[in-house]
Amino acid sequence: MNMNRKHESLFEDFRAAELEEKRERNRERSGRITYDCYHALFPQVGDRVKCKLGHKISRTRDGNAGLSSVMSGRTSGFCRRCPDFNGDENLCLKQLP
Repeated sequence: MNMNRKHESLFEDFRAAELEEKRERNRERSGRITYDCYHALFPQVGDRVKCKLGHKISRTRDGNAGLSSVMSGRTSGFCRRCPDFNGDENLCLKQLP
C-alpha cells in the first residue's frame, strides 16, 4: 500500500490495537461502520477513503472520508443508512486496482 508517513503509524502494533478497540465500540454503538463495508476503498494516492459505488460517505466537498476517521471506526449517517452497505466485522479497507 502506498501511503504517506502520517498514516503509516495507523498500522503499527500499538496504534492498530487501539484503533481496533475504537472500531469495536463504534460497531456496538451504531451497528455499521464504514471500515467494514466492502465498498469502502482506499486509493493508492492520497488519504481519502471513497465508496466504490460512488455514494457520499461524508459531508465534505468531495464526499469522501479521511483514512484516520475510517480506521478509528467513525462513520456517517450516509453509511449507516446506505441500502448498498455490504460488510462484516474484521475486514480491512480494500485498495483500488
